[in-house]
Amino acid sequence: MEVYPFSGELILKAISFFQMMFRLCRKAVGNLLRHSLKDASLQLLEV
Repeated sequence: MEVYPFSGELILKAISFFQMMFRLCRKAVGNLLRHSLKDASLQLLEV
């Protein structure tokens, strides 16, 4: 296995990038869940 001098830096950049994407996705999913829960509870109250 060849080791390139810049592979570590690239891996760190990729990890930080994926962490950022994960946070954004988690925030978006949280907002979606919160909105859908609100809608569901409103529908339950209307029945």
